[in-house]
Amino acid sequence: MTTALITMGLAVVVLGVVLGVLLKVRTPYYRFDRNEMTRVLNLVLDEQALTQDWTLLVAAPLRHDPELARLRRRCREIADTELVNMETVQFSPAGRAQLEAVLCELESMQEDK
Repeated sequence: MTTALITMGLAVVVLGVVLGVLLKVRTPYYRFDRNEMTRVLNLVLDEQALTQDWTLLVAAPLRHDPELARLRRRCREIADTELVNMETVQFSPAGRAQLEAVLCELESMQEDK
């Protein structure tokens, strides 16, 4: 009887600690900014980007920067027609030229700020 009460008491304490930790820990989020987009586009053009880099670039919501969101949509449109190999994130020559134009526009936006 005493062992059962001690076991139940410890279970309640452990459950309380776990719930407390879960309530205190914030959900992580990733905020994609202009520098990060520049980095990923350079990696793609150098053919060194990881699939995760590209997926994050085209999938992450960008509510904080409408211009960046517009460029991200453009990258997604380019990928829809010009992405040759998703595993190695390789684009056709036309796609690479379009991504270079996006990168130039992004760099000019950074200079303006």
